[in-house]
Amino acid sequence: GKITIFLQDEADEWAGAGDISGSGYTITPGVFLYTAFQQLTLTEGETYTMQAPLSTEDAKVTWLHDGQEVGTGTSFTIPAASGSDKGLYSVRILTETGASLTKDICEITDVVKKNALRGDVNSDGAVDETDVRYLQNWLHHHRISLTGDADLNGDGVWDVFDLALLKRIVVQNEKKS
Repeated sequence: GKITIFLQDEADEWAGAGDISGSGYTITPGVFLYTAFQQLTLTEGETYTMQAPLSTEDAKVTWLHDGQEVGTGTSFTIPAASGSDKGLYSVRILTETGASLTKDICEITDVVKKNALRGDVNSDGAVDETDVRYLQNWLHHHRISLTGDADLNGDGVWDVFDLALLKRIVVQNEKKS
């Protein structure tokens, strides 16, 4: 097909400044991925499925775990989470027209033991103010590594809602003492 680009000058009341034409070009349609990046913690043995909903059905989808191919298709399932599942999951998409896209989908930041104490974010065997400080620090800076279970509301994300629940647990524990 033929492509023509028109150039205009805003400073000169949008007067036409010229145009450029060319032929023999093919514009391939893009591919869009409709999902948001997630960071989450899984529990050992948990099954987790990631999705890659696309704007086209005519695409080859390859799943990557830390850059290594691990599967194909618009979904990828971790059947029983273990420590080796930690890392960055991405998709590489290639359409029949040659359009391509690589996008990060999910980062598994940790896989915690099934019997971990709920709210013990620093894995010291107690749920206390130290856990609150650790989670606050992680939420503000992401500079520390949390080894315990900080996902108190079970939504797969560590956020202020988990912090509020953790504070409630700590206050209840203090009242019992």
